[in-house]
Formats: sequence, C-alpha cells, structure tokens
Amino acid sequence: TAMPTAGWITNGGNIFNQRYSPLDQIDRDNVGERLAGLANRPPVLLVWGALDKAVPPAIGEQAQALLGDVPLILVPEAGHAPYLERPDAFDPPVLRFISSTFG
Repeated sequence: TAMPTAGWITNGGNIFNQRYSPLDQIDRDNVGERLAGLANRPPVLLVWGALDKAVPPAIGEQAQALLGDVPLILVPEAGHAPYLERPDAFDPPVLRFISSTFG
C-alpha cells in the first residue's frame, strides 16, 4: 500500500486541482445524468461540505438542479469530508432523511 508523502499532503490540493480542474461539470462520466434518467430512481439526499474545495458546493447545486426534487444539505465549516469533519452537523439531517424515507 502506498503511503502519501509529506509533500503530497502539503501540496495535495494543488496536485488535485492541476489534474482535475476546472470542475465545471457534475462529473466526468455522467453519473448524474444516468441517475436523473432512471425511471425508478432511489431516494437521494445530497450532502456537501460548504467549504469543499475539491468538489465545490456549486457542483452539488448542479446535481440538485439535474436530479430535481432532492434535498441538498450544505454542512457549515466542513470541507470534502463533512461526515468526519462535522458529524454533529452531518448526522442529524442524514438520520432524519433515512427515517422519513425508509421508516
């Protein structure tokens, strides 16, 4: 298993941005379009870190527009891993969604 080097950790965001930017589409393999086109689409809850720089909230907003009537939760003070960074803000809306959707 490869371990990240200190340089990768320090410059990881720059490496990611050089390789994958600009993020001007929901995704590069059109998963969003395929999901939106499913006749029997599963329930969807979009949860985004409000400070996500890897996949900015604007992408979540695009996903929401594409999918239609689905909720988008922006977790404040969280980046790309809101479930780790802010479980106090991530867990309650996810648990409410699961409870209300699957009873």
